[in-house]
Amino acid sequence: MCHGDHLPPKYTALNKHAEALQLSRHCFAAPIPNREDYESHDQYFEACDLWNDFVTVGKKMDSTDNRLDYIVAANDLRDLIPTWRAQLSNTKLHSFSLSHADLSANNTFVDDDFNITCIIDWAFSSTVPGALMLAPPALPQSRYELDDYLIQAFRNGVELAITEDTRNEQSKSNKVALEILQQSRFAWLLSRLPNYDSTDDHRLFAAIWRHIYGQEKDASSHYTEKRSSSSFIELYNGIRLEDQPIQKITKGRAGLLSG
Repeated sequence: MCHGDHLPPKYTALNKHAEALQLSRHCFAAPIPNREDYESHDQYFEACDLWNDFVTVGKKMDSTDNRLDYIVAANDLRDLIPTWRAQLSNTKLHSFSLSHADLSANNTFVDDDFNITCIIDWAFSSTVPGALMLAPPALPQSRYELDDYLIQAFRNGVELAITEDTRNEQSKSNKVALEILQQSRFAWLLSRLPNYDSTDDHRLFAAIWRHIYGQEKDASSHYTEKRSSSSFIELYNGIRLEDQPIQKITKGRAGLLSG
């Protein structure tokens, strides 16, 4: 098993989640504000307040429109995985490793020399293809991507460890690992969206799309066309039957604004 076998079921699960379960704190077209985009805490908090108002009015997060956005994204990304696999040479790591579900700064202990001494909170851990373990960890929380210089430091460290392993029986696996290591950011991006812990799912989708197609294929045009296809319109109409009546939403909005 490799990335191509491991990831599609996760996107199928994301698809089913978007069809029926709550999408709390996730609005595909309106990501949660990022502190780095604002000069001060006051500006950031004001943006968060505006975001909360925006997604609350009309119950946008659990609306059919938002659900369909995630369903289309899940289908597109699942279909992109074979394309990505084809861009790699015959690389496949057959081993499985134990993956921590929340490898954050809060769960990692280091000594005075910055050596890791303990990792806690192994709940919800699972085994994953070894190739996924070559993606750099996300710190301080699992939803955040490392800065470029830290990603490069991680790659350098892994590459040093791999090249120092001179055992003949490991030579082929080492070559595979080194190639996959260069694709590690893309592996990280692919694994984040179905984990459902990002604050900007649209950015993840756009980054994955650019990696595969570059400027050759416009994501927005494709997305609009896909969303307007007969199969997705039929799905939209079916999901819409579960939406709250517009009268109830309007009444709740009036109460919110008057309160």
